[in-house]
Order: sequence, then C-alpha cells, then structure tokens
Amino acid sequence: PDFLEPLVAAMEADPGIGAASPKIRYYHEPERIQYAGGTAVDPLHGQARWVGSGEVDRGQHDRSGETEMGHGAALLIRRRVLEEVGLLGGDYFIYYEELDFGTRLRRAGWRAHYAAESVVWHKESVTVGKASPLKTEFQTRNRLLYLRRNAAGWRRAFALAWVGGLVTPSHALRHAIRGQWAHVRAVGRGLAWHASHPRAQDLAPDERLRPTHRAVPHRHAARTRPAPLRPLAPVSR
Repeated sequence: PDFLEPLVAAMEADPGIGAASPKIRYYHEPERIQYAGGTAVDPLHGQARWVGSGEVDRGQHDRSGETEMGHGAALLIRRRVLEEVGLLGGDYFIYYEELDFGTRLRRAGWRAHYAAESVVWHKESVTVGKASPLKTEFQTRNRLLYLRRNAAGWRRAFALAWVGGLVTPSHALRHAIRGQWAHVRAVGRGLAWHASHPRAQDLAPDERLRPTHRAVPHRHAARTRPAPLRPLAPVSR
C-alpha cells in the first residue's frame, strides 16, 4: 500500500525525471532486495546490474536519487516521455525491454529515479519460470538484440563477436555438460532468430507514439505549456 505516492511526488518535484522505480523485494523472501537502483548496461557485454540484488534489506539502500536504470517490474513513466521516446519495445517480448527503454530515455536527455520510500514485492519469473528454456531463449536473443540496437562502432562489433561468438556458446556448453538439452536448444533458437532477422537493429520500437505537440527540451518543461494531448491509443499485447 502507498507505493505510488512517493513515485508521483518525485516526478512532480523534478520535471527532468522521466521514469521512476521503487525499491523491489522478492515476494517469497519479503526482506530480500531484488532492486534498489540499476547500473547502466555494459556496452561490451550487454548486461546491467541491479543494486542491492540478493541483499537482506537493513536500510542500506534507503537513499533515493538518480539511477541509471529503472526496473520493468515496477516503472512509473511520465506521459511526455512516452510521446517523445516511445513505449517499451514489444518485439523484445520479455527481458531487456526495460534496459532498451532506459537507454533511450537517457539518450533523449531524461533521467531515471529510484524512490527508496516506495516498496513493492515482486513474484519473479512467474510468466516463464525461473529456470525455463523459454527464459534462456529470450535472454539469449534479447541480449544480442539490445547490443545490435544500442552499441555502435567498434564497440558494437566487439560486443557482438564476444557475446555471440564466445559467451553464448559457453552458456550452451554449460547446459550440455549438465544434460540440460532443452536449454541447449533454447540457446540455439535465440541465436537462430538473429540469422533470420538481419535488419532487426534497424527496426524502431514497434509501439512508438506520435507526439501531439512540438517537442521541447524537458529542462524547459516547467516553463513551457504543450498543446492539449490526445488520448493514447490502446496497446495490444
């Protein structure tokens, strides 16, 4: 209860905050932290880290403030951001969509906020299961998709070679050694998707919205009155 008010208050107090996430704890381990802020995605490895993940909450992450990444399990997004940046990319389906969104958010000049005063409890991986082949497939696929879309230049070439040519095959080998053949096939499907989608990095997020007013830098938002907004179109999932 009362988780929403601190998120709204933070965004009302600072017009530069584009999205905000609360502290997140595990539902089945109520005192253990899943998220207390997030790091930026490593451009060479395609991974981010959730601050405090796995720690027992003793108040060590009770300071609210700017963070690199919000968490998709609980993310309040300013409507203006949705108009300028777009929605979370639906082609990711599961995993990495909030990291892609967070990267686009910061690239557009907005900031993410961690609100420690707000707490929610998350039933992790209920949709696909914590150790399911589907999770393996989409984590494999979407890690590479994120790099294809967000890395650039030599970093992009190195990251794709490193993750696609070494890290991902090593994951498949680890599953094979454990006799987890369904996961081996899942890794293969995740890689094969990229072979059949050679231009995936060129696709804009498929749920981008059309701005209803001329975009202005958000740092001037408090002094600029935009034109009236039309209702958002319904999103089908």
